[in-house]
Amino acid sequence: MKKNQTIPEQIWQFFCSVKLTVYTLVLLAGTSIIGTVILQNGSKQEYLRLYGDTFYNLIKIFNIDDMYHAWWFLLLLAILCINLVVCSIERLSITWKIIFPKKIKFNKERFRKLKNLQMFTVDNPGESQTDTYETFLSKTVGKVLKEETENSIVMYAEKGRWTRFGVYVIHSSILLLLIGALIGSVFGFKANLQLG
Repeated sequence: MKKNQTIPEQIWQFFCSVKLTVYTLVLLAGTSIIGTVILQNGSKQEYLRLYGDTFYNLIKIFNIDDMYHAWWFLLLLAILCINLVVCSIERLSITWKIIFPKKIKFNKERFRKLKNLQMFTVDNPGESQTDTYETFLSKTVGKVLKEETENSIVMYAEKGRWTRFGVYVIHSSILLLLIGALIGSVFGFKANLQLG
């Protein structure tokens, strides 16, 4: 964290952490396994028979007998929801600039350092050959940027910038599932209280 941050900035930084996402997902996975292994909504006699007096008390204290309605499990779901929203907002401006740049620029040195680089040399490239490559790239990929030096011609074309929005589609889908689970758990819990 940066020094001299206000409390709201510290809270924002906490929730936009990818580590928080990983820890929350691991906790949710671990507790879901517990909720699958341990009997849910059973009678006191069943818990005492299966787990004994000591474990029964622990199960009741932490609501493991109705774990998916337990306050701490719902809190984990809420933290994951907030984390996804904050992470998405935090990275939206960068993603937007990548997808809709004011001016497209490319750094040829960056591409020369890539591991999956493929280079080829053409002897005596004529103007018509350069035009052929440019036409091919513009038809198959998109707008071509061309940079000429004394002994080389560099062409750059890119397509599929909008695919960077894919992460937001995935985040939205996960949020819908989590919010549905939260609403179902909260309203289902209230209905059980009123009926019981």
